[in-house]
Amino acid sequence: MNNERKHEHDDFFSQGEEGRIIDDSEMAASIKKRPPSRRSTVLMIAVIMLSVYFIWDIRSPLIYFFRSYTPVELGSADSPDMSRFINGQYSKISGIPDPRKAQIESLQFGVYTTHQVYFAYLGNERILCRETISDMDLLKKNVPGRESEYDSAPRTGRLFSFKDYPLKSELEVITKYLKDKFGREYPADSWVLMVGDRPWSKQQYPLALLLLLGLISLNVWQLYRRYVRKER
Repeated sequence: MNNERKHEHDDFFSQGEEGRIIDDSEMAASIKKRPPSRRSTVLMIAVIMLSVYFIWDIRSPLIYFFRSYTPVELGSADSPDMSRFINGQYSKISGIPDPRKAQIESLQFGVYTTHQVYFAYLGNERILCRETISDMDLLKKNVPGRESEYDSAPRTGRLFSFKDYPLKSELEVITKYLKDKFGREYPADSWVLMVGDRPWSKQQYPLALLLLLGLISLNVWQLYRRYVRKER
C-alpha cells in the first residue's frame, strides 16, 4: 500500500505536459537551454562601465599617492624658483607668512567640519597656502596681539595652479575676501600649496582601486563564462 502511494507521488512530480514523464537527462537539457537573463547582462555591463568611470575620476589622487615622499624644494617664497613649480607635485617652500589671512570652514564627508586657513608669504603675490588647523590652534591664533606670531616653519604639501585647483568655489570665496578686506589680488597664474597633503597618506584611494578592479574582473569573468566559454 505504501509502495503504491510512493510510486504515485513520484509519477506525479515527474510528469510534464499531457502526463508525459520527463527523465533526468531531458530535464537537465531543458535547464541548459534556458537563455541567459538580459537584465543581469545589462547590469554586469553597467557595473563594469561605472567602475571604469570611477577609476578615471580618482586617477589624479591615485597617481599622487604613489609619488616620491621627498618634496621638491621651491626655495624661499620671496625669491622662488618658478621653473620648479609643477602642478600636482609634492613641494616644499619656506618664508615669512603674511599675517593677513583668511579662515574658512570645510565640511568633510558631510559629517564634520575642519578649519582651513589661507595665507600668503611676505614678498610674494602669487603663492597661497591652505593649512588645516586644530580647534586649539584656532583659539591661540585668535588671541588679540598674536596675529604676527604665525608659525614661519617651511610648509610641505601638494602644489596646484589656480586653474587646476580642485576646490575652485572655496578659492573664489577666499580670493574675494582677501581682495575686499586687504586689497590683495592674485593673478590667474598663481599657485596654492595644500599643506599636509602628502603622498602615501590617503589609503582610501588604492583601496578603492582594488575594489573597483575586483568588480571589473568578476563581471568580465561572468560574461566570459556566459557567452564565450559556452560556445566552445
